[in-house]
Amino acid sequence: MSKKLICLLLSLILLLGVLSGCAEKTIEDAKEDKSDQASAEAKTLALYLMSEKEVSAETEKMVENAVNRITEQKFKTRLDLHYIAGEEAYYKALQASFDARAEAKANGTLAVVEPDDGEDEMEMQDGVIRIKYPTIADYQVDIFYLGGVDRFNEYKNAGMLSKLDEELNSASKEIRKYVPAQFLDNMKSVNGGTYAIPTGTVIGEYTYLLLNKDALTAASRLRTDNNYSSYTSLTCADVKDFVEFVNDPNAKLEDTYYPIYTNLDEEELLSNLQFWGVDEEGALSEAFSVLGGYYNRDAEYKNTNTYAPITNLFANEQFVSELTTLKEYRVNGCYYDEETDKDKKFAVGYVKGGAELAEIYGEDYVMVPVEYPRLEEEELYRNMFGVCSYTTSVARSMEIVTFLNTNEEFRNLILFGLEGEHYQMIDTFVENEYGETYKQVKRLNEDYVMDAAKTGNMLITYNTEGTLVTIKDYIIAQNQDAKVKLSLGFTPDYNGFAIDKEGLQEIRTLSDRLWEAYQKCDTMESFNTFLADAQQEVAESVAVQKHLDADHGTDDKGAEKACDGKCGSLQCSYTAWLKAQKIIKK
Repeated sequence: MSKKLICLLLSLILLLGVLSGCAEKTIEDAKEDKSDQASAEAKTLALYLMSEKEVSAETEKMVENAVNRITEQKFKTRLDLHYIAGEEAYYKALQASFDARAEAKANGTLAVVEPDDGEDEMEMQDGVIRIKYPTIADYQVDIFYLGGVDRFNEYKNAGMLSKLDEELNSASKEIRKYVPAQFLDNMKSVNGGTYAIPTGTVIGEYTYLLLNKDALTAASRLRTDNNYSSYTSLTCADVKDFVEFVNDPNAKLEDTYYPIYTNLDEEELLSNLQFWGVDEEGALSEAFSVLGGYYNRDAEYKNTNTYAPITNLFANEQFVSELTTLKEYRVNGCYYDEETDKDKKFAVGYVKGGAELAEIYGEDYVMVPVEYPRLEEEELYRNMFGVCSYTTSVARSMEIVTFLNTNEEFRNLILFGLEGEHYQMIDTFVENEYGETYKQVKRLNEDYVMDAAKTGNMLITYNTEGTLVTIKDYIIAQNQDAKVKLSLGFTPDYNGFAIDKEGLQEIRTLSDRLWEAYQKCDTMESFNTFLADAQQEVAESVAVQKHLDADHGTDDKGAEKACDGKCGSLQCSYTAWLKAQKIIKK
């Protein structure tokens, strides 16, 4: 029987199946059918994955067969899986494939992909006529994992990443229901297009102020309406008064409570404050800096006039007041002491963590969110999947990437391997609100070990044995509260700005030295001396003044000239970015 005749018979069989179900199909179903038919020719794609341990050829084939039983039926796509263990070996192997293809192209031996003609080649397998999937070159890369902003920029700048917005707006739009909008929207806006799909995962951390309910009762401050909106930070007036009450010997609470517990470094106790400084490489840093600005915890990314200004913190009354209060806490022995406080509860806590903290502290403490989780650059680029610019098919590759981010069975097959062979499901006997029992994965061996974050959407993975059973419920709640860091996408040399890098390094050195001096103050007298000296030194710093208030000169009419991007000021660079993003008016 000829190939064309076989194809005709198969088409008739498929047509009869379609006609028999037409009465039940909606308009949306018809659209999806059209999309499926448009990409119906059989294809083979290469998927590169970074494994935690070496995957044997036998195991690779076993998982690959299971994967292809799904993808061949659903997408008419066969996947050639490439497992490379370890970060260094993985990127080396990926680059070797890129180089081999470039060499083949230069030598005129590049494998040519035949254009789609709507017909699939058929072959006889075990007495059954099946679709023959194309054989691809060893160097072919269609879909690959990448992690970190440096890797992203490297591959994007080298032209190795396909732009994916067209697929995200059409056949792959389902992915938007599973990957948080903060990831997808900002991956696009920061890069002028979507060149990789970030892994859906938990966003940031809350900063919680914890108020012990029994201690509040002792202080006559426990409120039935649970309205603690005036408790805004560890150093606000209400919290300061509460700490003083607990620390007062006359309150007779010293045997039950110690005043303050925190799991944060001291500079992190200054809430809703963004430091404006750089690291040794010149990138923006979260470390303490003499330059900084406060922002509203409810501020939204790129909304007009919601940003953290760049100011001299030592000339900022709020900063000086908060720094003074923190030093008073330290001098007065308000923080946990292992020798005297190990059997006591804390009256006030200041902690960072996820929404699951409610399970730890919610019964005994009023939990006041001081800062909401915010998506930062490191999280946005931490784990991604890209489609190679020379893929056999961007559309077909995105079907696989979308499936990896939206289909629980497929996603967990890639992560855990085969049930019964590499893992087993165990019952936790914990029920959700719908009466369904949570289940977890127990690994049976280490034949197939993958990192959950490097294999697709974290929000649809099975939990592993030993983790918090309800963790995903908390993650979903946390992501609903999450916001975006107000400076996401800004760099000191924005738009080719001739930034004064030496001056920023001087500020970094000055900031490190002053913070070290602050920490050494063990009395309020020594702190007050430090504060006066620091205020004077920062005010007189040429580097600080240059990055705060650049002098652009005046024009012929005596008016101040607009910045030409060459003054080197961080203030001017940031202002230019704010205007370009329409965060502030021109």
